[in-house]
Amino acid sequence: MTVSRKNIARTNSIGYITCAWAANFTPLRLTKGERCTALLMCGNLKVMAARLDTVCRYICEKSGWTVTNLQLQKLLYLSQMIYIGRSGGNRLADADFEAWDYGPVEPKIYKKVRMFGKDRIKDVFPEARNFADGDPRSLLIDELCQDLLRRRAGELVELTHWDGGAWAKNYVPGARGVKIPDADILREYRDRIACGNLRDNRSNSSA
Repeated sequence: MTVSRKNIARTNSIGYITCAWAANFTPLRLTKGERCTALLMCGNLKVMAARLDTVCRYICEKSGWTVTNLQLQKLLYLSQMIYIGRSGGNRLADADFEAWDYGPVEPKIYKKVRMFGKDRIKDVFPEARNFADGDPRSLLIDELCQDLLRRRAGELVELTHWDGGAWAKNYVPGARGVKIPDADILREYRDRIACGNLRDNRSNSSA
């Protein structure tokens, strides 16, 4: 079967792609990045989680360095949730989220950027590395940022406070240090798909 780049773009939006279909790709007609993305969507590609600094700096760069601590936390979580869901459990970033009052928070990043308060974050990610061209991790971030960077911070908080989501299942009012298991994040992705909260549309692929 010959699969066009148009079809690859369509499957990228949510990942409705079967392993059998992926196995029939014509390799010479796809770039390395496109083949990696296709395999990722059916869980056949095991990609190591990126450094946390790498993902955070990439998100900040996509925004033109306009995001705040709060916005970065929500963009990081939503990116992680989508990636875990599409890959069947693999992490986008080496991140461990906790259920805080304003939604999922990665405490290591919170401590690193809290000095900026409500102001825009500056580059405090010395351990960041560059993604290779066609890396499925950066492609996913590109896709989500296209929509989510237009959202206000309050909208991003609302997205991560979804009643059926991993944060809601683990949140204890006023508590800190309550970890959100990856299994709950994966379940959130699947539940959002099942109820139509996550749309199969590239330009609206956010939660």
